[in-house]
Amino acid sequence: LAIFSTDGRWCTLAKRGAIVRREEMNWRQKSRVLWLKEGGRNTRFFHHTAVAHRRFNHISKIKVGDQLIEKEVEVKRGISNFYEGMYKESSSWRPSLEDVSFEILSEGDSA
Repeated sequence: LAIFSTDGRWCTLAKRGAIVRREEMNWRQKSRVLWLKEGGRNTRFFHHTAVAHRRFNHISKIKVGDQLIEKEVEVKRGISNFYEGMYKESSSWRPSLEDVSFEILSEGDSA
């Protein structure tokens, strides 16, 4: 992609992110208004809301390659491996300096 295309794409993604954040904030505010209207902290409504929130934020299974993983420990390991691989530094991009000889500077040259 050209620099202009890359910048344009980034701006589009940034705008989309801002819209998504505003929408999430709107839904969160609506849910809090409903919670305040329906009851206090120790009510059936509160506990149902908390359980629903926990279910929504839980990853019960993932697909790694062609394999579906459902065990909690393996799901955690799969997610961890994905991000480790994503941010792991590739050693192939660094040039090898084993066979390169450098001149040694004298004290006068380095000043």
